[in-house]
Amino acid sequence: MKKIFICLIGFGILGVSALYAQPVSVDVQVDATTTGYRINNDFVGFSFEGKTMTTEGGAGSTVASFWEASPTALTRFRNILTNLSPSSVIRIGANSGDQLAWTPGNRGTNTDVSRLYNSDIDKLFTFLGSVNWKCLYMINFAKDSTNYAGNAVVESASEASYVYSTYSARLKSISIGNEPMAYVVNKYRNPYTPSLYVANYLPVYDAIKAVNSAVPISGGDIGRRSEYNTWNSGYLGKMNNLPTTSPARPIDTFNAHAYMFRSNELTGTTEQSVDALINSLTPGSTFLTNLSYLKTLTETYNAPFWMSETNSVAGSLAGVTNSFASAIWALDYLYTLASYNVKGANFHSGGNSSSYAPIYRVSTANGTYAIGSIYYGLLAFADGALNQRLLAVAPAGSSANPRTSYYATASDDGRTVKLTLINKDFTRPIIANVRVPGINISTASYQTLRPQTNMYDVAAATYYANAQLGTDGSFTKGAPTALPVTNATQFAVSVAPMTAVVVTLTTSAASFYTVKAGSWTDATVWSGNRVPTKTDIVVVKHAISVPANTVVHAQRVVFQTGQKIQFDQNARLQVNL
Repeated sequence: MKKIFICLIGFGILGVSALYAQPVSVDVQVDATTTGYRINNDFVGFSFEGKTMTTEGGAGSTVASFWEASPTALTRFRNILTNLSPSSVIRIGANSGDQLAWTPGNRGTNTDVSRLYNSDIDKLFTFLGSVNWKCLYMINFAKDSTNYAGNAVVESASEASYVYSTYSARLKSISIGNEPMAYVVNKYRNPYTPSLYVANYLPVYDAIKAVNSAVPISGGDIGRRSEYNTWNSGYLGKMNNLPTTSPARPIDTFNAHAYMFRSNELTGTTEQSVDALINSLTPGSTFLTNLSYLKTLTETYNAPFWMSETNSVAGSLAGVTNSFASAIWALDYLYTLASYNVKGANFHSGGNSSSYAPIYRVSTANGTYAIGSIYYGLLAFADGALNQRLLAVAPAGSSANPRTSYYATASDDGRTVKLTLINKDFTRPIIANVRVPGINISTASYQTLRPQTNMYDVAAATYYANAQLGTDGSFTKGAPTALPVTNATQFAVSVAPMTAVVVTLTTSAASFYTVKAGSWTDATVWSGNRVPTKTDIVVVKHAISVPANTVVHAQRVVFQTGQKIQFDQNARLQVNL
């Protein structure tokens, strides 16, 4: 009889015997051979107001720059970013981006924060160069209206040309406008419809490309989910990557915006509001229905899908959006986006708002940069997912009794498998009995995302990997806790209510799988982007051939139903069991 050791995670911290119900046992199985979407280094990023280029915090009337500070403060800011990724994306624009009038040259003594000069742009990109991140840069589109005296099309092309010609290495793309479906409410244009939007948009796109066809352009940026269909389908019908469409107007990414709620939609107690936020990702929810629609739409038009502005509750909600609960939601949310083939997500911050912001600036002269609790959820996701491929997990979680989500990823070479187990239940601990058939587990260990006291804790009482940010913004994980492994494919862990664990497994042999049909000797055929060796477990999921007079190697070969290997003359497969 095999023994399975159970590691209790977080129970001692919060006093499980006094506060929690009896643990619920759940069975989880990971398919380590399943092809999944890859989560790249630039998946987790941030979104800031355009006026962070002209003010310290993205609002107000005093000229300054969010992107300039003391050397000590900037070191902290850089570390806050690079803790998550060595190279990701900051989106700049949002509502105030549609209120900026670009003017060539230096600001000098001008004190109008609604005017944007090259010297203001330079400060942003100088900072980005120091941290090796890129920018999704938004150009004002709202000025293209009947009451605007200038030539909006020409000015947009000139601004885009300056940004690209000066900072192409730091530019992800140029986006045009922010949430045009709200232009009537914002009193930019009236009337305004999806067809008028496209009619206004095309001349700006074409003018930018006429100046320099190499400028990458992205767009869409619709933020009201009830209008995803009417605004996005018309836009992508004209702005898409389908070579059969004439004229071809390729976009770098299709951008969408998403918040789970507006603050005025959550009118119950704080606990009820947290409950609603957590449930927003439950299968069948309004958000997931809309996300599924956008996934299908972007795949139809071959447009990479990017969530360029997102967060939990638009307008924020005290006790919810600035609490530890938001970190649990964010961890679940990012995996949800990745599983719908979203390529990146930019969490929004006004600049000096601590209400829901993962990063914000303390509003004092030469102020420093601070984080919200949600930031630790992003750290946990980065640890469990970046530069990994999603794996299939069954079940993916449960919506009640207990409420959970389970995710898994694997490195390209298959030698590292990570599992993120999220217990979203308020009262029930879980014991997860995890099986990962098809691999041989060498070591297993875990890190925990947890509050100090409860789910309402703010950033100062939030931890990932038993660690918090240092004064200089750096983050060093505590030593992981080892999990005993009593056989090659199975272990068990326990997770306290409203916490999450990231389990790291190292394997004695990599599990390689085919990602397309082709030759065994073609590295692009394989999930690890290299040809398998004698230490690799190989899963054949497509038609594969071995060239004539070639010997190929694997430790073991697993065939999916109906698949086989075609051997050309004198070709051999050597299996090293």
